[in-house]
Amino acid sequence: MKRFPFALIVICFLIPASVESQEYYALQKGDYPHDVAVGLSGEVWFAGQRLGIAGRLDPVTGNIERIPLGRNSAPHGVIVGPDGAPWFTDSGQNAIVRVDPVTKAVRVWPLPPEPMPYANLNTAAFDGKGRIWFTGQNGIYGRLDPGSSDMKIWDAPKGRGPYGITATPAGAIWFVSLAGNYLAKVDVETGAATVHEPPTRNQGARRVWSDSGGRLWISEWNSGNVSVYDPAAGSWRQWKLPGGRPRAYAVWVDPDDKVWLSDWTSNAIVRFDPETERFTVYPSDRPNSNVRQLLGRKGETWVAESGTDRIRVIRHAPAAMGDALRGGLAFRRCLYCHSIDPDKEGRFEGPTLYGILGRPAAAIADYEYSDALKEKGAAGLVWNPGALDLFLSDPDRFAPGTFMSLPPLHDEGERADIIAYLGLRGDGIRP
Repeated sequence: MKRFPFALIVICFLIPASVESQEYYALQKGDYPHDVAVGLSGEVWFAGQRLGIAGRLDPVTGNIERIPLGRNSAPHGVIVGPDGAPWFTDSGQNAIVRVDPVTKAVRVWPLPPEPMPYANLNTAAFDGKGRIWFTGQNGIYGRLDPGSSDMKIWDAPKGRGPYGITATPAGAIWFVSLAGNYLAKVDVETGAATVHEPPTRNQGARRVWSDSGGRLWISEWNSGNVSVYDPAAGSWRQWKLPGGRPRAYAVWVDPDDKVWLSDWTSNAIVRFDPETERFTVYPSDRPNSNVRQLLGRKGETWVAESGTDRIRVIRHAPAAMGDALRGGLAFRRCLYCHSIDPDKEGRFEGPTLYGILGRPAAAIADYEYSDALKEKGAAGLVWNPGALDLFLSDPDRFAPGTFMSLPPLHDEGERADIIAYLGLRGDGIRP
């Protein structure tokens, strides 16, 4: 058998859906992940609602850490704040909860008993001044200043129903009301909410997310639509999700302004491209996944499957590409071990990197892979842009025991440049 350093590189631009990949992480039975959020170091936090825990998943090793949040805890939402820490809306404690990402220390800010002792807290978002805003489905929304611990609560228009909340790139705060069937903008200083009525009556606006231009995308539970409101133009548009009687629950807009939703009827994640107005459907491999929320980062969409006690990731190609000319210069160091000729090995018998995109992990015959890569290949890992970029950033952490003669590539721009260069060297794939 041949053995050689396994330095993997991949292109980083738009690719066919066939080279996207998915992975599932099984949790402890009863974890019941309600919401997920990706941390600054790539860790994935989840709200373990039934066990009252903050869950921390290391996607590289698969290790899961569970941090108790306190007596009677039942966390609903989780987001990562500007401080890099996970923040939870804890309906069981009727409180906002922060977990220190390093020490794992838990700090709790209880809501005042007035105007109501139980708010049924749902979701949260940070404004441009570092204050966290939150919704309570029993009919309130509020704001916490973590620095001063000052907390204010307001009664929501039309009473019960506030659910999803989001911040725009400019720091504006908007929320939707499931029972009230509306979108509202909040004055971040006075707390006053201005209602904007969607054109579809009784649509069941469940969650909301802002795109890079400040447009608000809404998942409509009752109507099965995804709708968008443009505050600058004061205009609405809406599209019905594919299939019969869709039920749109979660919504998230990725850094490339693609809109991701969960549809409970089809038991699937649905991606909507606003430019082409087309949907792509990603069914779960198990029934009743019950996805209540999804979130992610560039090239990755993370999904909380509350019905199956799993975390799911869909890895896909980000729209941006690096500079192929710079990448060609940077790639020279790789030529000691790797070739870009489809029929030629590297100088030290490294595998050719021609056509690496879409190749399953540990797939080359007669090669002695590390056990970690064999396990990932057996689990269905395909080398797509997201997975390969993660590998290159720290190969030993991604697959312990995999030999790599060069140190990790910590510079994201350099990785993108090399990726763009190799994208010119593969059958049928061009930048």
